[in-house]
Amino acid sequence: MRATGNEKLMNQALSLANRGRLIDAEKLFARVCEQDPQNGKAWFMRGAIQLTCGHTGRALEYLRTAIKLEPGNTDAHFTLCKLHVSLGNPAEAMAHAKKVVDLDAEHGEAWLALSSFYADAGLFQQAEQASRTATTLLPGVAEAKINLVNVLISQNRKEEALALCKSIIEDGPAHPGIWHSLGLAFRALGLTQDAERCLAKVTKLDPNNAEALCTLGEIKAAQSEVSQALALYKKARELDPDYPRVHFELGKVLLPNMSAKHRQLIQRLEQDHQYDDISEAKSISKELATDFRYGNTDVERALIRFFDEYDPSCLYSAEWWANALMQFGDRRQVHDTALRSIYSTVFSWSLPCGQALDEVAAFSGERIASYGSGTGYWEYLLATHYGIDVVCHDMTLRHRFTPMRQLLHSDATVDPEVTIFLAWLPGELVIDAGIESLLNQTRTGQRLVLVGEPVDEYGNPRTCGTRRFFQYLQDNFEAHAMVPLANYAHFKDRVDLLVRK
Repeated sequence: MRATGNEKLMNQALSLANRGRLIDAEKLFARVCEQDPQNGKAWFMRGAIQLTCGHTGRALEYLRTAIKLEPGNTDAHFTLCKLHVSLGNPAEAMAHAKKVVDLDAEHGEAWLALSSFYADAGLFQQAEQASRTATTLLPGVAEAKINLVNVLISQNRKEEALALCKSIIEDGPAHPGIWHSLGLAFRALGLTQDAERCLAKVTKLDPNNAEALCTLGEIKAAQSEVSQALALYKKARELDPDYPRVHFELGKVLLPNMSAKHRQLIQRLEQDHQYDDISEAKSISKELATDFRYGNTDVERALIRFFDEYDPSCLYSAEWWANALMQFGDRRQVHDTALRSIYSTVFSWSLPCGQALDEVAAFSGERIASYGSGTGYWEYLLATHYGIDVVCHDMTLRHRFTPMRQLLHSDATVDPEVTIFLAWLPGELVIDAGIESLLNQTRTGQRLVLVGEPVDEYGNPRTCGTRRFFQYLQDNFEAHAMVPLANYAHFKDRVDLLVRK
């Protein structure tokens, strides 16, 4: 009788789940598990429901129980794959996706997931194979073709990627996300007009798509159409005030949009020059703050006041920086973007809090090699205040605070005795190979300081770095400590201290 009763409960629970009554269904599945703890399907359904409801801890527990009872349950493995993606655990997600295709070689969604995992890890041959398998098994799923496009672009196989993009367009996708991906692909292929057409399609299908507007703004900014870029960024910010990338990009075009004088100053900063006296940098930043037409007089006054008081040769505490940022008003209005536009141009993207520099100096020892140093401002502070021997490198030389060697990451020779310093790596795939070439030379126990924003809760970069880069760090380095920084509104800047495994 009990088995029959459980069967009835299972059927009732499945019926409720199919009708979307998940909480009621979960209660019945729980009763089944109480009466028959070996019922793998009931445990799986409980896990899937908990995941849908956002209860990841319980979902993980129930799904693991389901797999322990039924190791061949492909649905449970694939649900665990999705769960680990949401938790930012790509290695675990990939392991479950591999298990799915081992059990069912025609599981198209698992092959699609694998194609993304392989691509993020820089395993492009495996990613291509998985993408092609997914496109065969899921002929009507544009995401599979998009993944293949991105893999081909990563391998510099542009003609093949372009042909595939055209075939996707011929299919007439209705989802705005596909058009956005196409826009990004055309942009990567250097076909700006095609990229703009695809992104315009996104905004037509989804007028409130802040991400697409931001990408359009980036294209306009790259074409030196600064006013149009500024308008697109502002509209994107109105639609999604919490979107970090739009604040990042908006800050980059505020200055060039000011006046001919501001543009000339920026062009001067892009020239190869080491400051003879740090007061040069202070003078330039004050000039940039003058006549800054932000449209809010309180913000404009706060800019002048900040650069009047700021001494770039000094160290300031996190509390000092927090108070300075408060002078720009309500954090929800993100007016401190005006400060960041100047500060990042002259000094650095991240605010150099004294406490963070103390931690970096204690961790790093006597020697640091910095790559992608930019202005070298953090490096200047570490050398002058802590006596650290800092050697700086960058691919291009501009106005800077410290001596610097012009060098590609891929051409670097890393001394195993130094601490590596990286800050605000670009979110461009082309940078990854050079960074990996550099970091591959590090040895067990060698230290790495990383300054910038970490990934979000889904494992995606927010404003700097790439998924491939952060996956590389996870695979090859152990966390020693994390040091918070004073942050502009909507940013999560920090310092990570890492040690090579």
